[in-house]
Amino acid sequence: FPVTILNLGKDSVFIGKNAGYSNSSKNTVALGNGSSFQNTAADTLFIGTSAGAFNTQPHTIGIGRSAGFSNAGTDSIFIGHNPDTNFSNTQNHTFTVYSSVAGQPFLYGNASSVKLSVGTTSLSSTVTVSGWLNVTRSIIDNVSSAGLSNQILTSGTGSQLLWSNAPTKYIDVKSFAVVGPSSGTYMTPN
Repeated sequence: FPVTILNLGKDSVFIGKNAGYSNSSKNTVALGNGSSFQNTAADTLFIGTSAGAFNTQPHTIGIGRSAGFSNAGTDSIFIGHNPDTNFSNTQNHTFTVYSSVAGQPFLYGNASSVKLSVGTTSLSSTVTVSGWLNVTRSIIDNVSSAGLSNQILTSGTGSQLLWSNAPTKYIDVKSFAVVGPSSGTYMTPN
């Protein structure tokens, strides 16, 4: 049966080789080899090999291999396999769903600012998307092209938006003015 060595915390449960090794926090649950390894924060839950290893912040949940590894942001949730143990979260109240690309999570959000990003850790807008966004349904119903005239869409990143509510419209979201888009029109920056 696995034995936890140097556990200084109390009211904790550790299952797995080196799970909770050198843990110094209370109310921690860790399942998996090396999970909660040298964790110093209380009220945490880690499931998976090396999940929560070197975590320093309380109220953290990590589910998946290396999920929450080296976390330095309180009240955070990590899901999936972290392919980049050099990626260390330093923001509080984050939600991360890892991708298979190092340093580029599938989803990344901040619960306190209510912002979400896809494919990036940038939280510059309410929703930030790295690359193309394909909208297959109308976001705004009953708006004529005249209603869109002289509106300004801005983005400092130069990302592109594919708006495919028939007829298809392609919009480059660097700063530009929309002047009555029509089917197949490609907008270019001013």
